[in-house]
Amino acid sequence: MQRFLGVLGLIASQIDADAARSGFELSDSVNHGDAGASDGVRPAHDAVQLLGYRRSCQDEPLLLLEFCQALTEQLIIGTVWRPEDLVDCDREASTEAVACFYRAWQYDDTTTPQALAGDVADELRHWLVHLDGDGATLTRPPAADLRQSPSAPGTAEERTSE
Repeated sequence: MQRFLGVLGLIASQIDADAARSGFELSDSVNHGDAGASDGVRPAHDAVQLLGYRRSCQDEPLLLLEFCQALTEQLIIGTVWRPEDLVDCDREASTEAVACFYRAWQYDDTTTPQALAGDVADELRHWLVHLDGDGATLTRPPAADLRQSPSAPGTAEERTSE
């Protein structure tokens, strides 16, 4: 588990330039201290790390790009979503129901941090392709292109809202 502690930092190093070209700015950098245990050695059972970007364009809604890593669950979740969409959703709505793009990466000891970071970065680039030419409007690809079944480590689930 310790070897995955810095994977969001690896992801950030691979996606910062692509995110910036699409108008996203870093809003929440990875803080490894958030994942520390009370003794400062072992990660806490609920250890969670966050990496976030935001894009604010004139006359367009705020768009957030976020990655959350749950170290104990060996899981990274990536989302692109608009806070304004929360107004129209049910209070019980899931992350997947609100997100424009969603994907979960499950990993295990056979996964390398570098490979995992590369998979996440590749997926982000796929999402960014679906931004229109001016970088302001999100267009959604056909759902068939975005559905995968999470059945083994290193596989992922992804969805778009229609």
